[in-house]
Amino acid sequence: MAWANSYQQRDMAAVTRFVAEHVPRNSAVLGPTDAYYYAVENAGSRYLYARPWVSTGLAGTGVDTPPDWDALFAGGNVYLIWPRGSSIPLRLEHNHLQLIGLFKPVDKPGRLAWVGVSGEGYPLTDLYQVVRP
Repeated sequence: MAWANSYQQRDMAAVTRFVAEHVPRNSAVLGPTDAYYYAVENAGSRYLYARPWVSTGLAGTGVDTPPDWDALFAGGNVYLIWPRGSSIPLRLEHNHLQLIGLFKPVDKPGRLAWVGVSGEGYPLTDLYQVVRP
């Protein structure tokens, strides 16, 4: 029942519209491994994980290497979408981030903080443009 009642908060259409309004199509958008992948891809941009997404059994040396900034910027604009209040990956804190938007989720009683578990919705979300370091 909680899952059905929280559909409006979990519906990615609002996040997809937010991304489409703020991010030019075919841009690279870095973000966490949860919640935003389909919204960004559906808005016409390429979603890249800001942190490595590898099971601990497969992780080895060099897995957490910084992104190839030259290759990213050669392809166009680069953005970061991140839940407000969560720590940004260290390797991105050193880059210049310019806040360009804030996604405010549907404010409804019972809305929780994250997508993926029954009854949860999207959090307050910051969208940054990554300015070349």
